[in-house]
Amino acid sequence: MMEVFVASTTPAFTRLPVELFTMVLDQRYSSSSRTWSGDIVDHATLKSLRLACRQYAYLPRLLEKLFHGIRLVASSEQVYLAETLDLSVIKPYVKSIAMEPSKYSWAMTKDTFQDIVLVTPLQQFCYAMNRKGLQTMRTGKDFSNPIPIGRDQFADLGLTGFVQQYMDGKMPFSSAEIGEGFEHYMQHARCIHDMFETQQVQRAWTRVCMQLPNVQVFRVGRWEFDGRGESNWRNLGCDVQPHEHYYGRGHDKAVCRRLQEPVGEALYSTAIASLAAARAKITQLDIECVVDGNFAWARNGALDGLDLANLEILTFGPLGAEPREDYGSGSEREAAVHAHCNHAITTLLRKCSTSLQKLVLFPNFSCYDMDWPPSDITVPNEPLAFPALKSFTTGISLRLSSFTLFLHQCPVLEYLQLDGCHGDDGEWRELWDAIRNHPNRMTLKLDQLPCNSYAEVGVCHHTGEASGTAFSSDPWDNIGYSLENYLSGRRHWDRSLRMWFDEGSEESSEEEDSDESADEDMDSGSEVEEDE
Repeated sequence: MMEVFVASTTPAFTRLPVELFTMVLDQRYSSSSRTWSGDIVDHATLKSLRLACRQYAYLPRLLEKLFHGIRLVASSEQVYLAETLDLSVIKPYVKSIAMEPSKYSWAMTKDTFQDIVLVTPLQQFCYAMNRKGLQTMRTGKDFSNPIPIGRDQFADLGLTGFVQQYMDGKMPFSSAEIGEGFEHYMQHARCIHDMFETQQVQRAWTRVCMQLPNVQVFRVGRWEFDGRGESNWRNLGCDVQPHEHYYGRGHDKAVCRRLQEPVGEALYSTAIASLAAARAKITQLDIECVVDGNFAWARNGALDGLDLANLEILTFGPLGAEPREDYGSGSEREAAVHAHCNHAITTLLRKCSTSLQKLVLFPNFSCYDMDWPPSDITVPNEPLAFPALKSFTTGISLRLSSFTLFLHQCPVLEYLQLDGCHGDDGEWRELWDAIRNHPNRMTLKLDQLPCNSYAEVGVCHHTGEASGTAFSSDPWDNIGYSLENYLSGRRHWDRSLRMWFDEGSEESSEEEDSDESADEDMDSGSEVEEDE
């Protein structure tokens, strides 16, 4: 009897086993072929696969990749989704939640809106004019405007003056268009402000967090206003987009930061209230929002209901926008910002000091250098201990004497990264001695530390090892070899260290001179002495 084959009407692709679909998603570029080693399938492709192919719609591996982290945006559309969506399908896959503002600020003014809208087309006009002038001069012809035009002219002439002088008074967009765009923008901004004020955002985000009780990683973020925008504003709905900024004059980043200050304060208070109401068990918290420098949430009891007893990783990197021209160094405002910021950090740390394993501090203000640590963390009678802290990273100024006490309060520290930190209230040798005598050996990544008035020091070294830097007979060039071995307890405070950190002192004992003479006879510093 002849066997009859019936052709299937479904594509063979749809009948592949789940394991093969998973292999497609997990395919990676090969590092051996000198290409980037990472997932071939990017986030946008994952979304397209899920929408276009039924076989991928609920594939666990795809859901894991696609919904590993989700964003909650404080916009009317996104808040509505947070109020209504059933998240049970993605519940097993979500590991982190980011809470972010939208681009709309109720502090926006029409003048600032106009500056933002026009900055991109005006810059592109300048690029075109400067390129034309360069090409003309290369041909040997005279050019009417040999000086490049750009931000200096914007700042000196103002928007109207620049348009009149260089663009024959023709604005890229009409006043009516800009006015209509501004009103449209403010409608959104006022709506979002009302949603914060009536706690609608808080209730929606609480609902999401309660549906995803296993999420332990949270980030309070900001809208990234800095970037290269599109030139055709009309094609973008007459709305604000990421754009370039000037430095120090005209439309600089501080302008956009000030716009985001009230939004960032509302966002952070809402995020904290939502996490507290949902009884979230937080193991990682990243704070990156724009703040006004008052840190009211650290004093008004907003943190009281927040459970940080299990927090392991804290990143504290809020942005502030106080401009130099308004508040100079040493002003009352500067002192207030320092006090408020230090109090905010201390309040958070007191809620998680016993569990914290990694601390990253990068509070960023336009003109104020923060100091670490605050006095109430290292107070002799009641120091705040960090028995589990393994990693500390910062770029703010160090109160050196107090920082050495802080290191003693972190007995299991394994990693210390200092990026461009200035030092005051003590001597750098106090820090080096604290590292040298620390009960734990650690990896150091010290970059561009201005340790004296004329040079910076950088160190990448593990204090359980000898220096990998070659010995140099020139004490100025020998700082890497000397400092790394000193931090490892393998070398005395030699001539090179004295010249760098004792303001040029080269005095030494006869014993040290003898040791250093012996060092100079070594083969490129391949041996180091052990301290007795």
